[in-house]
Amino acid sequence: MYLLIVFLSMLSSSVAGFFGRFLGSESVSRFNLIIFLILLVFSICLFRSLKQYLGKRMTQWCYLALVCQISLFLVLLRSHILAGFGKFSADVFTVFMGTFSVTGSSGGIVNHQDGASSEWFTYTSDMVEDSASSGRTSSSVNQPIPEEQAWEREARAQEHDRISAEVETITSACANLEAAMVRKAQILLHQRGVTLGDPEDVKRALQLALHDDWEHAIDDRKRHFTVLRRNFGTARCERWNPFIDELRGLGNHQVNARHYVD
Repeated sequence: MYLLIVFLSMLSSSVAGFFGRFLGSESVSRFNLIIFLILLVFSICLFRSLKQYLGKRMTQWCYLALVCQISLFLVLLRSHILAGFGKFSADVFTVFMGTFSVTGSSGGIVNHQDGASSEWFTYTSDMVEDSASSGRTSSSVNQPIPEEQAWEREARAQEHDRISAEVETITSACANLEAAMVRKAQILLHQRGVTLGDPEDVKRALQLALHDDWEHAIDDRKRHFTVLRRNFGTARCERWNPFIDELRGLGNHQVNARHYVD
């Protein structure tokens, strides 16, 4: 029995430490509660077997240790009842244990005072009624939203609308710059004697060439497209040669290597 008390304590801590992730918090908690109950029973049996060999002071200390252990077990048990069945059940369990500890197993009051008994049962009945009413209040699903939460939600909605409007403005401006590049490309190709069978190929090729540019950060995208628009068709524009490659890929054989920029 002595070794079991030590072994079970080590087993409980080992399971919680090494296998807690796999078993889950609820399973580990129930396992530890069962081990704690077994340890409590063993401690009571050990105390009863050694009581006759203990002195008066040591017996008092052992009583105090057992009371603390039992109290801790009841607190853990109440936590499990609270998690599994709700606050009302945990309060009823607390009232039952308090009544049992005061009245004893025979049902009589320990100090045999009727006035104290009636006051105790009046107090416990009031506690049950209060806990029941609080349980009904907390379980209501149609509680009104506090004014502060509604105000915060409204503020978040306004901020979301403002950001969406700014993104829409930047996207529209970039689309306009892309359309200006299409017109500029058509003019430059015409100046170099290139006549395309399908003028829409310019737009298609440019969209393919600018695919990565649309992935720029939204705060920097408009400035980036402005620089592309200004340098388009020159050696400083990094998208002109890919644009020519896309035109050739679309079947425009008039476009060749002499249309690249160095």
